[in-house]
Amino acid sequence: MRRRSPELPGLAPLAAGLLWLAACSPSGTAAPPCPASADDGDPCTVDACDPATGIVTHAPAADDGNPCTIDACDPLTGVVTHVPAEVDDGIACTVDRCDPATGAISHVPSFALCAAGEVCSPAAGCEAAPACAALARAAGTAAHFQAVVSAGLSAPVHVTSPPGETARLFVVEQAGRIRLVKDGVLLAAPYLDLHALVSCCGERGLLSLAFHPAFAENGKLYVNYTDLAGDVRISEFTAPSPAGDSADPGSEVILATIPHHAYANHNGGLLAFGPDGFLYASVGDGGGGGDPLGSGQSTTALLGKLLRLDPADPGAPAPGNPFGNAVYDYGLRNAWRYAFDRRTGDLYIGDVGQGAREEIDFKAAPAAGEAPPPGTNWGWNVMEGTACYSPPSGCDTAGLALPVLDYDHTVGQAVTGGNVYRGVAMPDLAAEGRYFYGDSQSGIMRSFRVVDGAVTDALLLPPFTGVVSFGEDGCGELYAVGYGGTIARLQHD
Repeated sequence: MRRRSPELPGLAPLAAGLLWLAACSPSGTAAPPCPASADDGDPCTVDACDPATGIVTHAPAADDGNPCTIDACDPLTGVVTHVPAEVDDGIACTVDRCDPATGAISHVPSFALCAAGEVCSPAAGCEAAPACAALARAAGTAAHFQAVVSAGLSAPVHVTSPPGETARLFVVEQAGRIRLVKDGVLLAAPYLDLHALVSCCGERGLLSLAFHPAFAENGKLYVNYTDLAGDVRISEFTAPSPAGDSADPGSEVILATIPHHAYANHNGGLLAFGPDGFLYASVGDGGGGGDPLGSGQSTTALLGKLLRLDPADPGAPAPGNPFGNAVYDYGLRNAWRYAFDRRTGDLYIGDVGQGAREEIDFKAAPAAGEAPPPGTNWGWNVMEGTACYSPPSGCDTAGLALPVLDYDHTVGQAVTGGNVYRGVAMPDLAAEGRYFYGDSQSGIMRSFRVVDGAVTDALLLPPFTGVVSFGEDGCGELYAVGYGGTIARLQHD
């Protein structure tokens, strides 16, 4: 016969207690509960308690997560403020910025913050450029274009120079080479040969060149070309010696590639640094007639635009871009050439028309060292110049910016946007702020001034056959480019 063991009266409660302790925590210790209120009475903290651990925290409430702001909270009122961090380097001619994504601070020289004949040194500020100071001065405002190179070039499409230089001219040949004119002599060897990367010709090719504002220090230059697939490419190259006669063709860093292989025309093509230190690029609407791709009025497509890029961070929208991408302005058909006024920062755009009108657009900058406000819709393909295009009549012009000047095709058929003369050789003319432009088909050469947003004092110059571009040297002297191989400089009469 089996006997049942007698039960001890205190054993069951003890076992239950041991099980409860084991379940509370691995250490056998119960987590302390959260207090009824974690508030520490400070309006500048976010108070919380972790229910798993009972740990109470009081985190600062002012942090907005932006490394470019100094965050503060008033402990008496709880008012939170976010003051931009101090990024000024003390150099008056640099554009100082803080990247809100990384907190990186940059100081980019601006051409618009120094006087004519000066360059902006990132270390010392505005300095007189010896080459500019050595130029002879002439009084008066009467001027004409005089050839300085008339042989040895093949289909030139652009001319420019690094800041502060006038003895070296850099000429872009459409087939893919950059040629160097040094002290008036065209060198035989190309400064940079990219013909193996470039599709040419028609409206394709190597289309422009821009030097970094601090080229003398960093040797960086930028090109716009159509690649072998026909797409638009914007790339950075480096010159091992900024004062030397060549750049390194193997140093390419691609900043952007914009699909453009549906049609071969309307590539845009100009690169230029703006007064805000960013790199601007014009891109055509993708070609065909009448904008069949619907690029002009789209704010997401990069065709039919003026783009703004930060070369230091090309994959992110430049600060201030209005649409969360590279787009700065839209509604452009084929802005082959545009320019910023070196003194004021005002923007002029020559936009080639469809079949009836050519236009020049104008947008004023708020102050020296600042770019004009972004986000302008220049109207294509709702409008062509000042006329309706789609529909051909009764179009809705609300929200569209009209050109400051347009002309019909009895005058010319392909406007070549130019520049405002702000050089040092003709100070009286530079003081006028006169804009020069032409037409590559008719050869007209004209100029005007903008006063209170309207064209005034228009002048007619002698014709220039095949004028496809204008450009400035590093002292602001103005040049015109003839597609047949001529480079001409604006000179006093």
